[in-house]
Amino acid sequence: MSLKQLLVVTVATGRGASVLDFLCINQRKDTLKDVLSFFKKINPTWKNIESLVIDKDFTEMAALQEEFPGAMIFLCQFHAIKYVKQMIHSHKYDVSRNKRDDAEDLFRAMLFAPSQERYNARKHIFEQEVVKMTPFFSNYFARYWATYSKRWSNYGRRHRFSAGNTTTNRIEASWNQFKQLLGKKTSMDKCLQVVFKQQACVLRDLEYTVATFRVNAPSVTCTIAELRGVARVLSRYCFRRVLSQWDYHIMFGNKWFWNCTKQKSGDTYKFVTSLEEASKISGGTRVSAHAIVISSCRQSCRVSMFLT
Repeated sequence: MSLKQLLVVTVATGRGASVLDFLCINQRKDTLKDVLSFFKKINPTWKNIESLVIDKDFTEMAALQEEFPGAMIFLCQFHAIKYVKQMIHSHKYDVSRNKRDDAEDLFRAMLFAPSQERYNARKHIFEQEVVKMTPFFSNYFARYWATYSKRWSNYGRRHRFSAGNTTTNRIEASWNQFKQLLGKKTSMDKCLQVVFKQQACVLRDLEYTVATFRVNAPSVTCTIAELRGVARVLSRYCFRRVLSQWDYHIMFGNKWFWNCTKQKSGDTYKFVTSLEEASKISGGTRVSAHAIVISSCRQSCRVSMFLT
């Protein structure tokens, strides 16, 4: 029985493009290494690969580590949350229903930790709370997840370029297209035909997206020094949205306010408003901001909130 596999790269437009499709008889380490060796042979620039995102598959991880020693291998955060949630809800670890959401929130807090210090602080709280809920899950986490924290937590991703890609959802989307085209049973000839057609569609879509970006992203002149760099890379439509919210910030920035709700992560926040009024909050608080600058796409306005 053949298994369909593929490698997807994040291109300059932010989308995923398939760069290698292959059929393999199994998912053993030697088989995967042969496929990756072929990919390296036809792509001399493979040494420029900075990071790889995979599911939590130790066989796949071992093969990638040997073939791409200079790249950092990250674990898909979407599947990490999904898998931990399945473990918490399973009867094996016997977590009470009213404690399951708390355990998930504590794991997410570690996953989105921006620094090693915050991860360690949140991990300490996680271990204290979860061991009360279920010692078995606490031992499972220490054995299979804590050892690889740099691969799934945000603090480990800060040192390598990942193009903002934290999941394998691009591969999942491509695989779903194959399943719809192939059906449950298909011949080898039809399978190869679908692979070639799908690859051609991917390339056509990429060329069209790049051409559209070139047409719709002209250079916009701007006299505001803070926005001049943004104006050079945004389209006129996006820049108008950024500029309107920048003006709103300049005019009404002193009316910003913040609401604080308690959480268990124990982080410390420092808020600075447009009036240079600073306040420091610590001791297990969580901040939710009623921000003005929230509606534009990837805007780069000077937001008057700094977290330390």
